Amino acid sequence: MATLFNTKISKTYPGLFKTIDNAVLTAAFKELTDGSGNQSGLFLNTAGDFKVTAILEWGSLKDTGTGVTITQFVTAANGIGNFNNDTTVPTSAAVKLYVDTKFAITDTLTEVLGFGNTTSGKDIAVSAGDDITFTDTSKILMGNSQDLKIYHSGSNSFIEDSGSGGLRILSNEFRVYNQAQSELIINAVENGAVELYYDNTKRFETTTDGSKVSGNLVVTGTITGSGGGSFLPLAGGLMTGNTIHNDNVKSIYGTASDGLEIYHDSSNSYIIDSGTGGLFLQANSDFAIQSYGTNENFISAATNAFVKLYFDGSEKLATNISGVNVTGNLSTTANVNVGANATFVDNGKALFGDSNDLEIFHNSSTNANVIQSNLSRQLALQQDSFVVINQASTELMITAVADGAVILYYDATKRFETVTDGAKVTGNLVVTGNITANGGGSFLRLDGGTMTGNTIHNDNVKSVYGTSSDLSIYHDGSHSYIQDTSGTGDLRIDTNAFRLRSANGGESMITAFQDSSVNLMFNTFTKLSTTNTGIAVTGNIVPTGDINIADFKFLTLGNSQDFTLLHNGSGSVIKNFTGALSIEQAAVTESIIFKTSNNFALDTTALTISRNGDMLTGRNVTIAGDLTVNGTTTTVNSQTLAVVDPLIQLAKANTANSLDIGFYGDYNDGTGRFLGLFSDASDSNKFKLFKGTTVEPTTTVNIGGTGYVAADLVVAGLEATNVVLTDLLLGSGEFLSWGTEGVTAIEGSTVSNKLSFRTQSAERLLLNATGATFSANVTVGNTLFATEFISHLADTNNFIRFQASRMTLQTKASGSAKIDLHDNGQLALFSGGGTALTLDTSQNATFAGDVTAVRANFGSASLANILTVSSSQGSRNTRFLSAGNGGYVQFESANDGIYGYLGTGSHLLSPVVNDNDFVIRAEKEFAVSIVAAEKFRINASGNATFAGNISSSGTLQLVGNTDSGFLSAFQNLSTGASAYSGFRIRNSDGGFAEFWRNSTAKSGTGNAALSLNIYNSADVNLWSGGTHTMALVGNNVGIGITTPGTLHGVSYGTTRLHIDGGGDRGQVIIEGDAFAGIVMSDNGATANQRVFSTSVDDGKYTIKPLNDNGTSTAGGVALTVLHNGIVEVSNGIKLGGTAAANLLNDYEEGTWTGAIKFGGGDTGITYSANTGTYTKIGRMVNYSIRFILTSKGSSTGEMTIEGMPFTAANITGNYGSSVVSFARNMVLQTNSFFTMDNGSSVIRPRFLSGSGGFSSYTNSQIANNTDLIITGSFAAV
Repeated sequence: MATLFNTKISKTYPGLFKTIDNAVLTAAFKELTDGSGNQSGLFLNTAGDFKVTAILEWGSLKDTGTGVTITQFVTAANGIGNFNNDTTVPTSAAVKLYVDTKFAITDTLTEVLGFGNTTSGKDIAVSAGDDITFTDTSKILMGNSQDLKIYHSGSNSFIEDSGSGGLRILSNEFRVYNQAQSELIINAVENGAVELYYDNTKRFETTTDGSKVSGNLVVTGTITGSGGGSFLPLAGGLMTGNTIHNDNVKSIYGTASDGLEIYHDSSNSYIIDSGTGGLFLQANSDFAIQSYGTNENFISAATNAFVKLYFDGSEKLATNISGVNVTGNLSTTANVNVGANATFVDNGKALFGDSNDLEIFHNSSTNANVIQSNLSRQLALQQDSFVVINQASTELMITAVADGAVILYYDATKRFETVTDGAKVTGNLVVTGNITANGGGSFLRLDGGTMTGNTIHNDNVKSVYGTSSDLSIYHDGSHSYIQDTSGTGDLRIDTNAFRLRSANGGESMITAFQDSSVNLMFNTFTKLSTTNTGIAVTGNIVPTGDINIADFKFLTLGNSQDFTLLHNGSGSVIKNFTGALSIEQAAVTESIIFKTSNNFALDTTALTISRNGDMLTGRNVTIAGDLTVNGTTTTVNSQTLAVVDPLIQLAKANTANSLDIGFYGDYNDGTGRFLGLFSDASDSNKFKLFKGTTVEPTTTVNIGGTGYVAADLVVAGLEATNVVLTDLLLGSGEFLSWGTEGVTAIEGSTVSNKLSFRTQSAERLLLNATGATFSANVTVGNTLFATEFISHLADTNNFIRFQASRMTLQTKASGSAKIDLHDNGQLALFSGGGTALTLDTSQNATFAGDVTAVRANFGSASLANILTVSSSQGSRNTRFLSAGNGGYVQFESANDGIYGYLGTGSHLLSPVVNDNDFVIRAEKEFAVSIVAAEKFRINASGNATFAGNISSSGTLQLVGNTDSGFLSAFQNLSTGASAYSGFRIRNSDGGFAEFWRNSTAKSGTGNAALSLNIYNSADVNLWSGGTHTMALVGNNVGIGITTPGTLHGVSYGTTRLHIDGGGDRGQVIIEGDAFAGIVMSDNGATANQRVFSTSVDDGKYTIKPLNDNGTSTAGGVALTVLHNGIVEVSNGIKLGGTAAANLLNDYEEGTWTGAIKFGGGDTGITYSANTGTYTKIGRMVNYSIRFILTSKGSSTGEMTIEGMPFTAANITGNYGSSVVSFARNMVLQTNSFFTMDNGSSVIRPRFLSGSGGFSSYTNSQIANNTDLIITGSFAAV
């Protein structure tokens, strides 16, 4: 029974032990391997025996046959004598110690034999089956002087005689065999021959009178005779004496018996060439054949000159440059062949016969050519073909052909000819007498009649039809002919049914039927038939020339025209309609090469597929569909990469949000570095532009790697919902803009080192080296701020902070130095983290410490500035005086304020007491009656009003802590339809933050040209050009709508991101719950209508299809991508089309074990190898298997090979074919073919028989040691 072992078993159970041949245990040892085939060195058999090829370690070893268990190794310290039992084994050290106590140092044989000797003898008796073992280089030494040594060196064995005598081997019969005793090498027999063998074949033997060599004798030296002298080596040499050949003893030249022989037969000498070639006598110059002794020339020849023949020493014939010269008469007794002209003078005759009986000459007197016989006998012209023609060779008069006709012509027109059974007259026959038959009887009239008997035409006698003898029927002695030779029409055989049969009528060779087929047979079997669509061929077509198929005509293969070849006049088309189209390169190590023609025929290699499956294209590759690359590295070696798709998906398998997503590149500034753009998974997926790192990114970018820095971004324009900038660099003339370019913008200038904020194309806020300047008023509303308004000075620790209840000026970190103005009218100065000075509403000043005069530098001058506290300055109660330039700070009770003077009479700070406002204005000293221009006012409600611009070198923050607090900035303060520009921030409880331009209302509901509204319900709206472009409501995003819901627009929840077109426009859901994947549906929110999904429990990516109606539960999983990159397809892939014939739905590799049977039985069949492999692609199965028999068993009959892992499909013409790749020790028949019948899994080896049928292989063609490898393919069920 055959057993199938699929590769999936070894992959699933790699540690599972199995036998090496995947078969059951037998009596013979079998090695164990793991599931992947790795050998272990452990062997088992059915008898329970266990063998290892390396070290076997055990704690205790038990012999279950006798019950003996080895429980201890006895050491030298234990002593062997103390352990006289069957459960211990002494160590080698213990044995050595014990033996050493029994023997002297010399270890003589006497000591050995005396140890434990009970017979007192000195001989060594070795029992049957016992061995005496000598290790490598250990010797058996014999003789007093160790003359004879027997030993093994580790590589070879030696019997070495180093004494003065000889080494004698005494035996009546001596033989030398190979180690296996299967091949005889030397054989010597008393009173007989000594024989030497080569590969078990006798090549040399001694005989009664010498020696005999079977085969060739090769001597590389000389052979010396017993009487002295040497022999010529067969390889050649120089002879120093004559070689004498007795009569009929030949010198033979050549490798075969048809060569050159030289010998004397006691009468004559011969030089004979009996071979197929020529006999060449070659000389450098002149050549002559002469008489012996007298040197009389017989024949002489000279290079590039004459050849001469002599008679009695006189020249008679000589060749020359133009022909032959003959000296004397030319008499012949046989034919003379003249290759050129033989010229005779007028009346000079060519005479023939002993008495010149025949003369041929030109008679000059009569000007006639004469052929004249001088005898009374006939003049016979003997020729197989005889022609009499006119002198100009333009007109036949008489022709005669041996075994053929004699024809007489008149004016070159045939009029009479003899035929096989008489004569034929062309034209009228005028008979002046009677025509009488030889045996009596009548003749067929020329105007027709009925034949009553057969007409017999002898060989080459024709029945000729047609006025021009167009049709002939005849037999030429070997073959019969129906021949249309000179006619201009057709040779037609008109019949409703035509058969060409064998001579006995038993076998049809050609048949043709009206309105049906014409059939060509081989051995009664139809091999070619015409059909209503073309021809049908049974068997193979073996053309010796081209097969030409006209344009728009198909070459089709398959019972259903499954495969076609076509040339349509302008191009060629190859189509496959059923099953897979396989192009298989069976030549090992060779590639598949596709060539096209550019400038010359086939001068461009378009595609090369190497033996290991690599593919190389000659030029561009365009893929109309999808391209899937399953490798680990994809390299694009091009200077330009263009991608048409507007979106490129990266990190498709990033289910755990642990991968950085982006791209990077290499550059070198003296050190290899990397730069790129990525979404940082460890930092809320923020996009980061980086450069400088020397650590190449993998699945993440190491932002702490060596050299990593954020890279600069230079853009012409930037549009974003939220921008958080660590650094923003704007070059000269570059700006951030909203709406129409430059109207509402932030612009930087490297020339003037400024940053300008513009609305309505006018500058509103300028930041430069001196600070921040507002071009219009900054108004704080009547409600509390939800946040603070902060203006940073130098850094984040230096700022002015305006809050609902206080204003703070801080210049040191952690509040160590600041001025704090409370809404209760109290002013506090802090230093060192504590209150240094407090001014209350009662105009009291409280110092926490001492008031100390200090020294300060102003410019390049060092002045002594004295701080004074005075209460005697008129109505101005307290003054802090700097005597250096007359400037001071003064607290006054009359005006309820604090005044600062610079020495020029300008007031810096003063309060207005009538309405409790805090005002900053400029005044002249002692000119209190003059109301100076008000610059800054804070009223009792905490609102602040600036009369001019606000300039800040840091961040400007306005903070409110009541529901009514907000920040508003407008071009004008109208709340009607004329309002324009603007900026409003309310707190999250009672208001909204919005920005608009050219708005008809500030409520966020008008037709703003550009508007951003954030309502108190946390909704966000964006307007552009009067159109509501985007709305954010809760977690939902609407584009082009105002109220996005969970099924309309884009929404984000705790477990999903939902993109919905609304209504029946479909939706996409990216889920983060237990489903964890992407859901697509064509309508509604039904989660079951999934097209693509992932499963978080096992890390697999799956694709599920919709049902046809798009509303019911989705079908099963169609495609799965495992975490290791393996793709599983449930129902197959269609390639090249959508028909069922384009479906590829199976791929499998595995091994199988076959079974050879004879007549259905396999009694006694054993193998040393029985291993098969297979690859199944779709329905096509490619397989191979090797059998090495150790016994073919006793079963007889038809040979079959069973155990194929698949069954052949029941398709007409589907005969699985096999090829014998290797066969040894097997009677392999010619025209063998191994096939599988439809619906069967059995291979049947067969071969064509002589009758045109086929015969099956049987046990008679197989040997006990047959080695057979077959490969093949078939379409499976």
